[in-house]
This record gives sequence, C-alpha cells and structure tokens, in this order.
Amino acid sequence: QGMHIVYMRGGNGTPMQVYLYDRQQGREILISGLGTDPVNRQPGNNYSVCPRINKNGRIIAFASLDPTLHDPDGDGVSNSDSLPVTPTRDAPWIVYVHDRDVDGDGTYDETPPNGLTATYAVAIASSPYVSLSPDTGGTYIAYQVYDSANRSWGLFVKDWRNNLVTDPPVAVSPVKF
Repeated sequence: QGMHIVYMRGGNGTPMQVYLYDRQQGREILISGLGTDPVNRQPGNNYSVCPRINKNGRIIAFASLDPTLHDPDGDGVSNSDSLPVTPTRDAPWIVYVHDRDVDGDGTYDETPPNGLTATYAVAIASSPYVSLSPDTGGTYIAYQVYDSANRSWGLFVKDWRNNLVTDPPVAVSPVKF
C-alpha cells in the first residue's frame, strides 16, 4: 500500500534506531523506543536495525541489541526483567515485534486510554536480518541462529502470536572454513 515506510537512523555516536514514517498521518514515529505517546518516545539504549513492515503497516519486526525495549503491556515502561528470551554469545540479537494497534480497532498509534501500542521480544537471533510475513496479520517472522557446537546456521520461522516455532529449523546450512 506504500502508506507506511520503516527505516533506520542514527550516527554521530548514537546507536541506530528504527523509525516509521506514516504518510497518512504525515508524521515520523520512533519504533525502537519507550513511552506511551508514539510521537514522544525515548530512544532505545543500543542498536536497533533491519526493520520489516507488514502489508497494512500495523506490525513491524526488527532486531536489536537492547533488552529494555520489551513492553508487552504498552505502558511505556520496560519489562526487561520478564524478557521471554535470553540473548547468548551465539545469538545476541533480540527479535522484536511492534504492534501499532493492540486493540485492533484500525486506528494506529493511539495513546492510552484510547488504545495502545506494544513491543514484544519474540526470539533471539545470530544475525540482525529478520523477515516478516507480508500478510495483514504479520503473524510469521523468520530469523537465523548460529549453532557453534555443530558449526551450522538454522533458519527458524515463528508464529509470534501463538508462540510457535519450527523445531528443527526449516533449513540448516553448515559453515565451511
């Protein structure tokens, strides 16, 4: 539809952050940040990169090294103490999914009490490259995890809404030296 554009911006000593430009509302919104007002969120503490957006612009997936972005309540406060995934040496990237319309009423980026947005930590990955299904639900994400014990990469697909992941991975690629 082309009404929503996601991109990264940073530099000059500040980590990259994920932004969205909403052409319908004519405004830029920080996605990789915290706060209940979508226009005045505070940037994350570490790099957030490689955003992907679904067809209708509601769901955005991205990778980050910042564990403080987990805000499933949409109250603007980090829930990093209840992070459902734990980054590791082999998989330091956290895959986040940001829902711009949690109540599903079709109005994006509302401020409470009218509605809310929420950011969910859904997986860990070895590379920051994530994919998001383009359907309007944006239900499926794909990401890679390196298994240093077996020296191979695994490609996983996850239904983040139902917390279902392919196991074993849908593809495995051995690393050759």
